[in-house]
This record gives sequence, structure tokens and C-alpha cells, in this order.
Amino acid sequence: MTDEFQNRAPNLTVKADGNQSLSISNQRNLGHNRRPSVTVQRNAHLTAMSSDYLYHVGLIKEDAAAFSEIRYVVIGGSEERMQKFAEDVAVQLAVDCQSVGAHNRYVLFKCGPILVGSHGMGGPSISILLHELSKLLLYAGADCVWIRIGTCGGLGLPPGSVVLTEESLNGALEPWHETIILGKRTRRTTKFNPELNDELRRTCEDLGLKAHVGKTMCCDDFYEGQARLDGAICDYDEEDKLKFLENAHKVGVINIEMESLQFGAFCNQMKVSSAVIVVTLLNRLAGDQVTSTSEQLAEFEARPIRVVVRYILSDYDEYQK
Repeated sequence: MTDEFQNRAPNLTVKADGNQSLSISNQRNLGHNRRPSVTVQRNAHLTAMSSDYLYHVGLIKEDAAAFSEIRYVVIGGSEERMQKFAEDVAVQLAVDCQSVGAHNRYVLFKCGPILVGSHGMGGPSISILLHELSKLLLYAGADCVWIRIGTCGGLGLPPGSVVLTEESLNGALEPWHETIILGKRTRRTTKFNPELNDELRRTCEDLGLKAHVGKTMCCDDFYEGQARLDGAICDYDEEDKLKFLENAHKVGVINIEMESLQFGAFCNQMKVSSAVIVVTLLNRLAGDQVTSTSEQLAEFEARPIRVVVRYILSDYDEYQK
């Protein structure tokens, strides 16, 4: 990274412990057996650009060489959560971890073969990060899987349930992401990689956790779009709310969040393997408010982190053989 951008990032450095052991058993579709996941060229204009300033992350095209060995991209909404993930995975993988980029709108950490970042809340915020990280890794020629971790509301699932998204539906329960480009509506598929999902599911089993695999409803906002009764505006009653949520559950929706639709559509366009693994904080069929204690919430939020760290340990151990 250029000195200017490196110095603007918070000072997070985790040093490798050369005594760390990466002995993980029961290997499966991992290491060199994993399907390649290299970002494709989806914009011919980029080839004519001698320089490219990735404004929102504070990096430039010339920085890409430092990211050529990235094998995993792990992103989540919260800056604090992603810094904790970076610290944990650096220690367990026994690699150095450094803050990179500007850390104004997003935070980024390079931890050996892992690029960790925060994406904020909602589709527009994650979209900006995805474009800029994708270009960085395209210039780097990196072969990496993309994983989003976070929290969500469950449908018919108790708090603390780990969920893997097989397909994301929009707020109208349609299986596509719709965006407007040059005034025209464009629809893109939002399915996630079944092989990566299966590895994460089996990793959950290794840790004694049950993974629920199903459809995710991804909404444009936190309140009305998710049929909440506790927002500042609400023009429907509890009967209307439950009718909608029960209908969503009947078509296979098991959780609700705000980023998987954009994430899935983007990764499909870029031809990279991707997954969303999140944990429920409440059952939306039972209410709108989170009632778990702070200690319970901390333990819930740690579950996707534990799974992804364990998956990376397993995969990278096989890859190095």
C-alpha cells in the first residue's frame, strides 16, 4: 500500500505466532480441490485506465500487487465485528494482520491470505465496497471466495440460529435483484454457491452447531420493508404483518436481512464463489424487539465468526500441502 493510505488506517497489527498448529481433520472440498474463484473482467473500460483510484477504500491500482495471494474475502456490516474477526483469524492462522486503506467509510484488514472488511448497512453501502474490492482483486489476479457474515432476524428460528443463504429474495419475495442502469430496469440472479455452502454447513457440524440452509428475504430498509410494527411510520396492523411473514416462511424464507440480495447478484456477475452465513437475533414471527442479554448477543454473534475461521483454517491447511 502507498504510505499515504497505510498511515491513515487505524494501527491494528497482529503478529504471527510461529508455534501455531493448523492440524484440522476430515478434509473435503478444500485446498487445491476447491473450485477456482477468480474475479472476471466485466468492464472493458478498465483496460484503458492506466490508473484507478478506489476512492471509498483509499487504495489505488498500483496497490493491487500486495493482494495477489488473497484467498478469502470476509465482509460484514459492523466495523467492530470485522476488526474482531481480523484479530481472531490472524492469531489462529498464525499470520500478520495489518490495517489497509483509508478507514473513512469502511475498514479493511489484510491478514495473510484473508482480506477482511466492513460494508455498512444496506445494498447501496455494500455495493460500493464490492465494486472497489472486486477491481482491486481483479488487478491482483487473486483467486478467492467471498463470504459475508453478520446478524439477521429469523423466521420460525429461535435466537442464536446459524443460517446459510441458498438464494436471496427481494422484499416482494422475488428471486432477483433489480437495479436501474441508464434508466432501464435490470434483474440479476441471487443464488449462492452450493459447494461453499456445504463446506460451511459441515464446518458448523464440526463445531457442534446446526446450520439452517434456506432462502433469505433481503429488504431495502429495517422497518417497513421488514414488516416491523415499531418504526416511526407504520400503516399496517399485526394481522397484516403476520400474514406477510407467514407467507414468506411458506415459500422457504428462514431469515431477513439487508445485504444478501446485492451481494449475491454482484458475485454472480463476477463469477466468484460466495456465501452468506449469519446468526438470528430474534424470531420475527414472535416479535420485533431483540430481548436477549448483551452476553447472549455476544455469544450469538461469535458463531458465524467461529465457523468461518474454522473453514479458513481447514481450507488453507489443505492448500499449503
